[in-house]
Amino acid sequence: MTAPYRVAGTVPADSPLRALAGHTITFPARTQDDANRRAAELCQAGAVPVVWLTRPMPWTPIALGLAGAVLGALAAALIAILEGHELLAGIAAGAMVVNGLLLFPALAHLEMDR
Repeated sequence: MTAPYRVAGTVPADSPLRALAGHTITFPARTQDDANRRAAELCQAGAVPVVWLTRPMPWTPIALGLAGAVLGALAAALIAILEGHELLAGIAAGAMVVNGLLLFPALAHLEMDR
């Protein structure tokens, strides 16, 4: 599951931590206590922490919608082929490919959130 909190802070230019971490440091946090602890760590490093909640994405309905679009395009392509409309069949096949390619990142995000 994705961490519901993010803690970020900008490291001062004269800090030795900047050579290791860069300009901005971002930490994930699963609980409010974890976010507070991470913010305290950033304060000790001289950074000004910012804590915010992340919004969860509803990947299941997105994946189901894309899968439905692939099946709908498949049905449209089959009907167009049976009716003899090669151009419409090609357009439906293109829509099937595009929706199928968009399905992979949605399924990857869905798996990462578990």
